[in-house]
Amino acid sequence: MTLAIVPYSYFDEHADELVEMEDRIICGGLTHYASRLLEKCFQDKTELERSLQKAFRALRTANLPVSKHFRTVFVCGNELTVDWMISDLGLRLLLINADVSNPVVARLQVQILIEGFEPLEHD
Repeated sequence: MTLAIVPYSYFDEHADELVEMEDRIICGGLTHYASRLLEKCFQDKTELERSLQKAFRALRTANLPVSKHFRTVFVCGNELTVDWMISDLGLRLLLINADVSNPVVARLQVQILIEGFEPLEHD
């Protein structure tokens, strides 16, 4: 491991660039769309929204930043729609916090616990 000593003033002068670089790294880990889950797993937007709120609460309680696992995105097609970009951890949290009376969700929850998991292909 190499250790570099960088003057503190470097961070002051390059703070914007460092924040932008961190944001790019985070966004690179957001590989799933919530809309894909809605199509494949959740019965409706209300069920997805409930699971999102529980996942956010779990991250906050664990002192993990929600913004590293969930980001709002706007998709322009025939009309402007709101979606979420989600990390692998975020995806697992959504599924673990989903309604188990949904057979697709129940199967994916068991798969997560038994096999590890890759329920959806990366977009």
